[in-house]
Amino acid sequence: MKAATLVVSPNETERFTYAEWLRTDGYPIAEAASAREAISQHRSGLFPLTVAELDSPALDGVELIRAVRQTKPQAQFVVLGSGSCIDVMVAAMKAGAADLLPKPVAREALLESVHRIRSAADAPQTSLSNDLHV
Repeated sequence: MKAATLVVSPNETERFTYAEWLRTDGYPIAEAASAREAISQHRSGLFPLTVAELDSPALDGVELIRAVRQTKPQAQFVVLGSGSCIDVMVAAMKAGAADLLPKPVAREALLESVHRIRSAADAPQTSLSNDLHV
């Protein structure tokens, strides 16, 4: 199974929109309507990147990040939030979010963020010891 980006939102219209933007740009996509569903999908699939709502009453994006990263510390997250609560945004970044995009989310901003994170994850990692010649 090819690694996919997981799009998580309880709002069906927004979830469909974000998923379509990413599919159109060539990314394999899976969708989840809740944190519980997203955690279940993470247990059974390969999702190096998750795009998730941050401030929905039906979905706690910070708890989603924490739950997934307990078993998959390498998982990356782009969280989408209204910016109404700075404390929640800071908590998401401390929990390990790679990027935070304000809502309403612009198509170009989402695609740029996902591309940057996926490209960085796909890049070969070099260690410092390989770069030093003693």
